[in-house]
Amino acid sequence: MVWVVLALEGILLILFVVSHWRYHKSKIQFSIRFDGKKAGIERILTPLGMLIVVNILHVKFAKDYKKAAFEDIRQMVPAGDTKQLYQIFIAQKVGMALGILFLCNACLVFSMSASSNSKGEAFNGVSIDRPEYQQGDAGERLLLSARFEDTVIQREVVVTVPEQQPDAIQRRQELEEAKAYLQDYFHELGTIREDIKLPDHRKSVNFFYSSGLPEYIRDDGRLRRENLPREETEVPMQVILRSGEEEAAITFSLVLAGKTEDLEAQVEEMVENLNAGVYSTATEVLLPANGAGAVRYEWQKVEKRPAFLLWVLLIWLIPFLLFIGRDRELKKAVEQRREAMRIAYPEVINRFVILLGAGLSTQRAWTKITDDYLEKRKGLEGTIQPIYEEMQIASLQMQNGTSPKEALEQFAARVKVKEIRQFVSVLSQNLKRGDEFIITHLRELNSQAWELRKKYVQEKSEEVDTKLLIPMMLMLVVILIVVLAPAIMTMQIG
Repeated sequence: MVWVVLALEGILLILFVVSHWRYHKSKIQFSIRFDGKKAGIERILTPLGMLIVVNILHVKFAKDYKKAAFEDIRQMVPAGDTKQLYQIFIAQKVGMALGILFLCNACLVFSMSASSNSKGEAFNGVSIDRPEYQQGDAGERLLLSARFEDTVIQREVVVTVPEQQPDAIQRRQELEEAKAYLQDYFHELGTIREDIKLPDHRKSVNFFYSSGLPEYIRDDGRLRRENLPREETEVPMQVILRSGEEEAAITFSLVLAGKTEDLEAQVEEMVENLNAGVYSTATEVLLPANGAGAVRYEWQKVEKRPAFLLWVLLIWLIPFLLFIGRDRELKKAVEQRREAMRIAYPEVINRFVILLGAGLSTQRAWTKITDDYLEKRKGLEGTIQPIYEEMQIASLQMQNGTSPKEALEQFAARVKVKEIRQFVSVLSQNLKRGDEFIITHLRELNSQAWELRKKYVQEKSEEVDTKLLIPMMLMLVVILIVVLAPAIMTMQIG
């Protein structure tokens, strides 16, 4: 698996170098963002996405030009080449995803290499201390060098170091513990309906069983089903406990159930007993292989995929989540742009009413508003208002020969704000056949626009109040703690 990841890393690195070699003289601007932040890593990774999407996969974007993202980019950059910007936007997402995939794979390779290269310290002595009793066996990974004249052989071997054996006091103590363990075990067995796996040891104590009725149950706990009676039968079972030279004996009684032919009931009872811990020992859960009569149980383990593969899939999935984030960033930027237009719209229509009332034509009033905006923007660097930028584009179209009516229609198509479209409709009607009541209509729209703006601001303020609710509750909890803590401490002291 490491070599697969390394091969993928090499391919990505080669593609990255080739992409920058191919596009290093290109005049394409690889740094578009819609959230107002400066482009950073995108500028480096976008050429990689362009190489893969455009030059290797030869993706055709003709069908994508009808998608919502394409229209959103057209609204965000109305004066730019929307098709090229859309290609760069897709390439940017692909490049960022591959960049994150490269970093994730590098971390994965590093972790796998570190785990595979970790070796125990070489042991150069002539003996290895055995672990204390009950500490478990140990394993030493050693590098063995065998020399004979000029021949040298090196091999890595694993030496198992068993734990130390118990002394006489420890053996007697473990013998008593084993008795208590067997008493609990046989007490929890209850009525026996299938073969049981009798524990053969506990720590250093070995168990040896002897059945009082071997015709019903053998010494190893297997039932003789063909001989079982119809009624319950009590069978004595003697156990000899031996640890080194220490030895003890104990006798228990086993209750054997009679034969049953109801397979469904037998299975249900077996499953209940299994979940209730009837077949559990101190270290394992026993799965019965036989039931009453001729019933046989077969168990199959449901294999789980290795956790390593799951982590690889999760790591490789992370970069592609970037696509969703970039689309949401674009949609959020478009929505913020529309909100900025809605806020500035009442001011625009108010100025139109004033300029038209002063005797200016629709086109001259439009140009006057855009020129004033450009002068104001020069004085306040960086202050850009989307609605005035769209009006500036329409003004340039009129100056370049486009009819005012067509320029206004294109303006409304780009803006896609309902209130502004109503405003453009009134202006278009005035240009088409004249309207002596245009100022009256505009004043009505102006009144509606300010009302909508008040409503919008009120909704935003309510959203802010809602967002502040949780911090205020936390502050209230802190204040209560500060106030009540001294009183509670005083009461406890008193």
